[in-house]
Order: sequence, then C-alpha cells, then structure tokens
Amino acid sequence: MRADVQRHTQEIAHAQHRIGDLERALSDEKKARETEARILREQLNSLGREFETTLARLTDNQDVIRGIQAFVRLIGRTDSPGA
Repeated sequence: MRADVQRHTQEIAHAQHRIGDLERALSDEKKARETEARILREQLNSLGREFETTLARLTDNQDVIRGIQAFVRLIGRTDSPGA
C-alpha cells in the first residue's frame, strides 16, 4: 500500500510538473498570438491609410482629367465654325 501511495505521489508530482510546462507553453503561445494580432492590426491600419491616400490621389487625378476634358470641349466649341 505504501508503494502504491509513493507511486501515486510520484505520478501526481509528474502531472503537476507537466501542467506547469503546459501552462508556460500556453502563456508563451498566447503572447505570440497577441503580438501577431497587434502586428496584423498595424499592417491593416497602414494598408488602410495607403488605400485612402491612393484613393485621394485617384480622385484628384479624376478631377484633373475632368478639367482637361472640359477644357478640350471648350476649345473644340470655340474652334468650330458655328461658335
């Protein structure tokens, strides 16, 4: 019976040691995932800012193109004989 108690005590100690190892591994994994999530959020924010900048430039370019088209139409009208 003492041998059984000693064996169980050793099994419990081994299980507690294993639980400690698993808790540390889980904590490390959690920190890694949090870091990855933070990096992904930063990259997503950066991509969003880049998209907004590109969209703003595109809008500016469209305004310029519309202006040039209007200018060309205006010139076309003044050059026509009926103007």
